[in-house]
Amino acid sequence: MIASLRASILRGDATATSLAAAAVAAARASPWNDFVRVDEARAAATSRRLDAGARQDAPLFGVPFAAKANLCVAGETPTAGSAAVGGWVARADATAVARLAAAGAVLVGSTNCDEFGMGSTGEASAHGATLNPRDAAASPGGSSGGSAAAVAAGSVPFALGSDTGGSVRLPASWCGVVGLKPSYGRVSRHGLLAYCSSTDCVGVLATSVGDAAAVLRVIAGADGLDATCVDAPVEDYAGLLAAPANFRVAAVAEASDLADADAAAAAAAAAAALGADVVSLPWLRDACAAYYVLSASEAFGNLSRYAHVGRPRTAEAWRRVDHASAPFGAEVLRRLRLGAHFLGDRHADGLYGRAEAVRDAVRRDLASVFRDYDALVLPVAPTAAPAAGAARGAPSRAPRPPAGSLLAAVEGDLPDGWAHDQLTCFASLAGAPALSLPFGTSRAGLPVGVQVVARPLGDATALRVAKALEDARRGG
Repeated sequence: MIASLRASILRGDATATSLAAAAVAAARASPWNDFVRVDEARAAATSRRLDAGARQDAPLFGVPFAAKANLCVAGETPTAGSAAVGGWVARADATAVARLAAAGAVLVGSTNCDEFGMGSTGEASAHGATLNPRDAAASPGGSSGGSAAAVAAGSVPFALGSDTGGSVRLPASWCGVVGLKPSYGRVSRHGLLAYCSSTDCVGVLATSVGDAAAVLRVIAGADGLDATCVDAPVEDYAGLLAAPANFRVAAVAEASDLADADAAAAAAAAAAALGADVVSLPWLRDACAAYYVLSASEAFGNLSRYAHVGRPRTAEAWRRVDHASAPFGAEVLRRLRLGAHFLGDRHADGLYGRAEAVRDAVRRDLASVFRDYDALVLPVAPTAAPAAGAARGAPSRAPRPPAGSLLAAVEGDLPDGWAHDQLTCFASLAGAPALSLPFGTSRAGLPVGVQVVARPLGDATALRVAKALEDARRGG
């Protein structure tokens, strides 16, 4: 879609101004509560400047886009779905937003999200719940649910999101669009409000693998404003999609135990289309538990700046914090309390250290797997989009964890709804690129996504494998 929109402007069939005006109108009229702010003035000024002759060779010339509300936009408050940010105004665009603007893209507005990226359902926002354009009664997924909904509804051809443990891939799956989490450090986090700094990634929601690849080429690359950003060559991701597809791919044996029949069938069909072998990742559920220990603990440090109550040292102190003294929603407060809890006296035996050990094991084991295979294919989520509201308490489908595992140690602390992330967290811990694309439909008629995971900095491989699946799904 990006190439066709840009071409329509260059042919004279449309203008950047007309495309921006249409996107602004769609965002304002959207019934999905996917936009929290529409930047009409900025979109109009940017598009007029483009039509006046500014760099028609720019790769995203005149293409409208939206950015998740936890990304800074100059002169605006990045609410991150929270009242806690208050009236703070960003002085500059986030690096990813600035790079898109420099490439000719036109920012339309900011999209709704679960507060500070903490949520998998799109319902934990101070701006109210986002709705799923595929079925308003179903959850859109989170935390980048607003960006996924805006793309699924056709308001914009692509949008920026952020993915910490699955927050781009899950809403992409449930809304039936493509969602790309790049390798950790491949895209600058400068201007992204922090949640879990060791896994936070700026990602892309788009209508096709090719569009996601085109956007990644623009936003990827070293940035002196982010010390974790990797200084590695940026490939022509979209151009590489045309290269011959000859991949060694493996399905994940344990994933079928964590997925329902619809999700498992979609992943099995994708594996068959690629001639995949099968590998075992026995730590898959422990990786999810480790992610939640680490992310809650890091959030406890990152979000203390918003609490206005100092920095309570114990879980009991956090239990006394309420919305009046620290205006967080229930989901954020729960994770902050858990972060204090995991770092506190009850877990003085080193639970955080055990979680770090699981992360190290995940990285080592995946490095071994990727010596033999180019990519893994598995479901994105255990199910297609569940009913809104019910999604928060959806139980895990998996059997009880073995005694002595990290999951057994913390399972009583982890809400059932967090099981939506149990197939995505391992890629985040490993810093690996992971992509969700639609590859089936549930018996209820909702989209089902399949996930492709490649080795760290193997973003081009992940995109190429996903493109092969996209072609197989379309019969081309």
